Amino acid sequence: MLACAKIIAMQKLIVFLSHIHEEAELAGLVKDLIETAFLSLTEVFVSSDPGSIPYGQKWLDEITTNLKACSVELILCSPESIKRPWINFEIGGGWVRGIPVIPLCHSGLERSKLPVPLSLLQAANTTDRQDMNHALATIATALGSSAPTVEIGPFITAVQAFEMNYTFWAKFDEALAFVQSIFRNDTEIKTAFASGAGIKTDITETGLNAVASGLRFLIDRGMLRIDRTGDTSMTTTGTYYGIRLTFSDDYRAALKKRP
Repeated sequence: MLACAKIIAMQKLIVFLSHIHEEAELAGLVKDLIETAFLSLTEVFVSSDPGSIPYGQKWLDEITTNLKACSVELILCSPESIKRPWINFEIGGGWVRGIPVIPLCHSGLERSKLPVPLSLLQAANTTDRQDMNHALATIATALGSSAPTVEIGPFITAVQAFEMNYTFWAKFDEALAFVQSIFRNDTEIKTAFASGAGIKTDITETGLNAVASGLRFLIDRGMLRIDRTGDTSMTTTGTYYGIRLTFSDDYRAALKKRP
């Protein structure tokens, strides 16, 4: 009976999930989705998962073994991960073997922005229900089974929560860099953003639209509010409108935690 169970376990379809260390949480979400969808028919190999690589085993040997044995390879692709040479190394393993290799885009990386050779593959967006169903269907084809029926909604919600936390500081710093570039000659404005203190200023309509767009991340998170004061002044350089910048407690707390 034990021998039979061992044979069945060895016949499981292996899905190789390639990712960088910083995205291990998302890798866990993808692994859970696949193993839930296919029950005991698949085994997802995740390099950072202690359950995938037994302690004491040589890391590279385990990577190589599973690259040779897997039937489908998934690549977590973000603006950061596609810069790492290790991702391309693992892509090559699946590419040479001719197995399905599926880039899973997340955290702001669009499929159209994938570099070669990733751009030559059929990619999926991890927050797109149809894309993820297609990815599961590809795994089902490799397994020789029909596509599984699984609720993708909770997975997408969890991915969105991961993305928000994962990309927070990059977007936060982008917003502050934008302020530095737009208000480079206005020390008062730059000081306000550096401390989270509210401030009033004058700006043209075009300038206001640009600022609202450039600071959309802070506004959408409720960390910054831009209100018109109703004041208007006309100068030789144009019409200026009074605005008030109000920062939330969350913004000031983020300043203190900023790496």
